[in-house]
Amino acid sequence: MKKFFPILRIILVIILFAALIFFIRAEFIKNSISIATIRDQINFTYLIFAIIFLFTFYLMLSEGLRYLFNKNRGDASKLSIPKGFGILNISGIIKYIPGKVWSYLILFYVMKSKGFSLAKTVMDSFVHLVLYVTTPFLFMIPVSVFFFLSSLTTTIKILLIISGLLIYFVCLIISPLLLKVLVTLVNRFKKKEPIEYTPVSRSSVIKTQLFILAAYIFYITSAGIIIYSIDSSLHISEILQISVLCVFAAIVGFLALIVPGGLGVQETMIFLFMSSQSKDISLSIVLPVIFRMVGFITDLLVGLTAFWLIRKEAIAAIKKPSQT
Repeated sequence: MKKFFPILRIILVIILFAALIFFIRAEFIKNSISIATIRDQINFTYLIFAIIFLFTFYLMLSEGLRYLFNKNRGDASKLSIPKGFGILNISGIIKYIPGKVWSYLILFYVMKSKGFSLAKTVMDSFVHLVLYVTTPFLFMIPVSVFFFLSSLTTTIKILLIISGLLIYFVCLIISPLLLKVLVTLVNRFKKKEPIEYTPVSRSSVIKTQLFILAAYIFYITSAGIIIYSIDSSLHISEILQISVLCVFAAIVGFLALIVPGGLGVQETMIFLFMSSQSKDISLSIVLPVIFRMVGFITDLLVGLTAFWLIRKEAIAAIKKPSQT
């Protein structure tokens, strides 16, 4: 059964992609939206900037993980920025096929071949993954309070925001302890091959959080540029609200492990939110498509850049002994 799993994933990608195209086409016909209308409506120059900001998002993410990997290592064995970007993002090119789990397995394999401890690599990757998934809540908390709980008084709104952020930061501060408890609990049930716990300092977690926080600012800016390129009449508060929710939808899609690249999950969430908020129907239909298109192009650029950097390093390593 296991040997057929990759084939099943490919079939699932094709089915989801076909279903997504069918749904979008049906909505286009239903609402009398044509490709020509979209082409005239969108400012494609802005989309170039959206891709640049999204590319920077991946760069900042890889810098956060590179910082964790380099912690407590000698200067000679540390990953440089180009090397780190190449190694940490080469696996991203296969997140659609065969999937996200495989991309992490490739990352572990590459890091081990570079002389990094597998136990530390897994632990650092887990910390980075948790921060990657939870950081959007820092943006979602104020957006949710101000836009979905508008009937509350300003004082209660501020108290709710402060309480939410405080809970998050308390969890961040005690995260090394929480991680140790989690590994201990897992090892109680997994006695044959227990997970090797490698300590992660509080300062490392906080510094990594700052990298990821900066990364998400670029991601939200990218989403805002996409929205503005489609409908420039929206107020900046509406653009901010939709941008944060688009990013949150992308994270939900990321967590849908069965679905390659979050295909369909992310688009459905954006469409349902936009429709529920009585937004312009054309924006509700077009935004998920353009958001996915920009994301796919950026994923491709990031993967190709990573591949080029690794290939460049491999060629340099071959030439170096011949020169000596």
